[in-house]
Parts: sequence; structure tokens; C-alpha cells
Amino acid sequence: MRLQFLGSGGAFPDYRINYNNNAIIETEQGWILLDCGQTASQSLGELGIHPCEIAAILITHMHCDHASPQALIWQRYYSSKKGPPGFLSTPIYSPPDVMELLIGAMAPYVGIYNDETSKIRTDGESTLIECHPTNTCTFGNVEFEFFPVHHVHQGEVDKPAYGVRITQGETRVYWSGDTIYSPDWICDAASDPKTRTIFHECTFSPLISGTAHTHYEELLQLPKEVLEKMVLMHHTLVPEGIDIHPMQGAAARHQVFTW
Repeated sequence: MRLQFLGSGGAFPDYRINYNNNAIIETEQGWILLDCGQTASQSLGELGIHPCEIAAILITHMHCDHASPQALIWQRYYSSKKGPPGFLSTPIYSPPDVMELLIGAMAPYVGIYNDETSKIRTDGESTLIECHPTNTCTFGNVEFEFFPVHHVHQGEVDKPAYGVRITQGETRVYWSGDTIYSPDWICDAASDPKTRTIFHECTFSPLISGTAHTHYEELLQLPKEVLEKMVLMHHTLVPEGIDIHPMQGAAARHQVFTW
């Protein structure tokens, strides 16, 4: 399995350094784009990857650094117009409750959604955006499974947000998405004999527990054998004086991981 970060930063000022926390995963069907934030197209260009090489886009939740409607429309337009003859627009996959929000966000840009075909047709053009509400999808021999996480509240309920379990044969990695500290699923993931790496979001900002993100100090409460499987992401640069050992490290823009 091969995963490359397009960026490992957040939505606000640090994204200029690390870019948004998005990644691409190599499969037999092409690259799978894991979230498509505001900096995704720029980062893909820096890597020399053309939009038509993206086989599918997976969206974990509806925040601009993970699902920018403008970036998604650019991806559709550029891949369909500049790709090989007959190239179809890049399909989008996400859990049903996220897809509902995504379609609502994209509608002002692209026209009308057809419930029967699960596609969005753009005004005046024949190209469609394929939308696949699903909790699992497989590309080649790589399986992606969305699992719910707690990120932010809307009133008394959580806004839909998901992590992703990625499996290829006997190798499995976890992608936390955006989440508050939730030790139960982290420990369960670490105890899975297939698990090689847990990519977990974190912040080094002043600790305010339970408000949208996981603080680095909260992660330190986890057992050593769990931390040894963890790579930090969605962060600003690691502050001087902080030793992230025994974690595997902190992801950087364009960094490649292979298993």
C-alpha cells in the first residue's frame, strides 16, 4: 500500500505551510483522493499528478479543508475537459449523511441533483458528477470503510464526520478524519493485528478538551503500544521542545508512506 499526503495542516493559517490535510492512495484503478480541500489541486499540480489520474474522491466530512465545493467542481471540470477522449468526471464517495450535505453545498455551482441516477448534471453540459452515498467502497484490491467519529456539534447532535479504515490484503491503516479525543476506537484499531499505522489528527494549540479536535496531550494518555502505531496529522508545525516519541512521527506535506 502507498499513501502520500497532499498536506497535513488544518483549515486556517497553518494551511499555507502544510496545506489541507488531504492524501492520495495508490490503487490498481488509479489514485484515490482522500478529501478534497482548498489546496488539493495546487498540491496535486506540485506532484505532477493530472486530475484525470484521480479515480475517485472520498469525503470524510463537510468542512472547507476537506470538501471545498469549488475544488470539487474544478476537479470535475478539469478532469472531464482535459482528460482523454470520453473521460468521465471523477466520482465522489461518502457516507449518506455527508453526501446529503455535500450535494447541498455543490448545488449552487453545478445545477440539479437527480435522486434516481445519483448524479449531478451541470447546466448546459453533458458531463455528470457521479455521487455514491456509501459506507464502503473498493478500488482494485484496496478497501475503504468509513466509520463515525465525533467532531463538532450542531445543536444537540454531532455534525456527520467519519474516519476511514483502509485495507489491502493483510495490511490495514486507519485515518482518523477530524475528531475529538476518542480512545476506545483508537485502542481497538491498535489491537487489530493487521494495523500498521494510525494516522491521527492533533492540535498543539492551548488545550480545550472536546472542542472539535484532539490535543497532543490527550493522545499521550494512550498506552505506549498504541502510540507506537501513530502518525500525527492535521497539525501546525511541531513546536520546539516537544518530543513526539514514541509515536512514528508527524506527517509532512507530500510525505510518502508505504507498507
